[in-house]
This record gives sequence, C-alpha cells and structure tokens, in this order.
Amino acid sequence: MRVLLCNPPAPRPTMRDYYCSSTSKAAYVWHPIDLLVQGAWLKDRHTLIWRDFAVTPATREEAWEIVRRDRPDAILGLVGAAARDDFGFWRRAQEESGASLFVSGDLARFAPLDTLAKHDFVAGVVSDFTLPGVRDMLQGKATTPGLWCRNASAPEAPTGDFAYPPPPHDLVWALPYRHPFLPDGFATIMTDHGCVHRCRYCNSGAVGWRGRALDNLEAELHLLARRRRRNLFIKDMTFNADTKRTLAILDLLARTGPWRFACYVRPDRVSDELAAALRRAGCVMAMVGLESGDDNVLRSVRPGATVAAASAGVRRLHAAKVPVGGHFLLGLPGESGAETDKTIAWACRLPLAYASFNLAAPRPGTPLDGGDTGVADGSSPGTLLLADRLSRGELLAKRDAAVRAFYGRPGYLARRLAAALRTGRLRRELRHGWFLWRG
Repeated sequence: MRVLLCNPPAPRPTMRDYYCSSTSKAAYVWHPIDLLVQGAWLKDRHTLIWRDFAVTPATREEAWEIVRRDRPDAILGLVGAAARDDFGFWRRAQEESGASLFVSGDLARFAPLDTLAKHDFVAGVVSDFTLPGVRDMLQGKATTPGLWCRNASAPEAPTGDFAYPPPPHDLVWALPYRHPFLPDGFATIMTDHGCVHRCRYCNSGAVGWRGRALDNLEAELHLLARRRRRNLFIKDMTFNADTKRTLAILDLLARTGPWRFACYVRPDRVSDELAAALRRAGCVMAMVGLESGDDNVLRSVRPGATVAAASAGVRRLHAAKVPVGGHFLLGLPGESGAETDKTIAWACRLPLAYASFNLAAPRPGTPLDGGDTGVADGSSPGTLLLADRLSRGELLAKRDAAVRAFYGRPGYLARRLAAALRTGRLRRELRHGWFLWRG
C-alpha cells in the first residue's frame, strides 16, 4: 500500500507529536516522533509518503491537492489541540482520497471512543505509537496493539521494554527541520515512552511509562553514526525519569560518540553524577521545566516540588558546564501578578542559556483539562487559559515583560553575541531572536 504519514497545515508552524501539541515560537520545527516510529513498523511492507506541513507550509486547499496527488491507500495523520479543526481537514482528505485514516495526537489519544463515535471517517486511534497497531490492522490481523478500532475491544496495556525497527530517517533529512540548539540535519530519537511523574498540567504521566530496550537504542545509534548524523534531539518527555537507567544510556552515548544532543530533564532529580554524565555524553542543552518561582503555586501543579530543589538542579548542570534552558508557565491556577513577578525575577537570577515563557493552558488528558479543550467534538478553540486571577491582557503583558526582562539584559546579550560569533551561529541566533521578539 501507499501510506501517507502527515502533520497537517496550520496558520503557524504546529507540532502535534507525542500527544502534545504546540506552535513554534522561535523558527524551530522538529520531526514528529509518532510518524517516525510508526514509519519504522510500516516501511518494510508499504511505500511511505512523508508530508509535514509545519516544515513545508501550505494552505489547506494546497495540502488537500497534495494529498490527492499522493494517492494514499492509508493515512496516519496527526491532530492537536494547538490547532483549529484538524478533524475537518482530515474529513475532506479522507473523503477525497478514499484512504483508511488513522489518527494520533492529544485530541484523539485521550478521547478515543468519542473520536471514533463522532468521526465516522476515522478507522483507528493510535494509543501507543511505539507498537505496530496500524501495520497489523492494514495486514488484517485480529489484534492491533496500541490502536483503538471501531467495534473492537480496548487495546491491552503493554508491559516491559519496547523496541521497534530502524525508523525511516532518510525520509526526513532532505527537509528543512530546525532545532534552536542543534545544527540542521539533526536526528530525533527516543529512549522511553510516557513519563513516571504526574504533573497536573502535563498529560505525559497519563500515558504511563516504559523504557526502550537498550540494545534496540544502540542499534539505532550505530545506524545514525554510519550515516554521519551525530546531532540528536532526544524527544523523551523526561530523559532522567529513572536515574540509574539514564546513567546507563549516557554511558552508551559516551561509548558510541561523539554525540551532540538536547534533551528534557527534571531539574530536582539532577545529581552531580548525572550532570557530569550529561556533559561527558555530549549534552549541549538540558531543557528543564521550572514552571513557577512561587513554592505554593509550584506545589499545586507538581506535588513535592520546590523552587529551592529546582534551583539546585539548574546550578549543578551549570557547574558541570551543561547549558540549561528553562521553561516557565505563567498564569497557573491561583497565581496572581505578584507570583508571576516572582517567576520572572527567578528566571533572571538563574544561570540559564535561554528561557521560554508560556501561558498556562488546559491540555487534553490532564487533571486541569476540565473537558474544555475540544476533545469531545474534535475541535480546539485554541484560546483557553488556566489563569483564574489574571486576565488574558494582563497575562500577555506579563509574558512580554518576562521576555524583555530576561533577553534584554546587557550581560546576557553580550554573552549570546560572543557565543554566536565564536561558533559561527550568528545568523541562526538573529533568526531565533527575531521570531521570539516578534511573538
């Protein structure tokens, strides 16, 4: 069969992979890991067609015409709460192509039965993209692991480590994917699925957690090394979910290197040993979720977390010469302007290479969803916020003030300019800075 793997168009570059959707704020677009891993299961039996309209922009009309020309027999399409009416796009694409349509993404993953009931053009919902459910259904098998199907029982919850064939990286390397901390031509990989933590604003914990078999990961690393792809975006939701296991992976990276990689880590679980291992293995950016600089607000969404513990983790990474990027959420429930100002001041005190200030919004599959994210009807209003003490206008003003306060410091600008000149990344830095300031 001809199988189309597709991230649909949106007015702004929109990522919908890993059951978490967002729009690009700084000219970055990474590879959809759902599609890469599903492509690994499908590539040996089918002809794959890759379309990512986040990296090759098109209007909806243009995208529909491209899909018609592709003549797919089956489609695996992404849907996300950060966009508007993805299901409307897929309805027409399916009707005009006649293809069997499967969907992955937050809007469908956390409401599979509603998705199948309300959208009769959807043949299946991917619940675990590390499993070969789509492949097995296309082969007519009775059981389809990791896939909700119409008139079928719920897929069994998998246990133990997972593994999959080598992903079809060759499909994506010619496309202009960009990462703010890696050279063009980077590869996206994963070492686990889901998350062990249950933060109230994040849906990764609702997915559960499983690790990837280390020999399977090593095989992919050797493949990438042979292709001279030494820059990696490790797309785990929490790379240091299991410290012992993470240290084993970092040892594997150190032994098979050199590598340059960016990853997400939880700061309050960073020890001196882990920070040093990240540095040895080639980590060029540890992205950490810091969320709020107020302990009461932070604990309300991340039980047990404290500002002091997060600060200590950031400083351990900095001491080990691992660059750190901080992610903050403005407008969490119960947060007033005073708490937001504390978060901004905290961000400016920490030794961060960059900071991302985001407006807290409900995500499908989280305790803070409240059923208002459009999961039920397959659309997303895209304007909902969690703030209950700050207006939208006040939050936008705080967000803009945070960007100016953090990035407008003369010392910070001087350090970034010197680093850009030293590494030959001035053009890239200017491009990212323009997108950030414009946003």
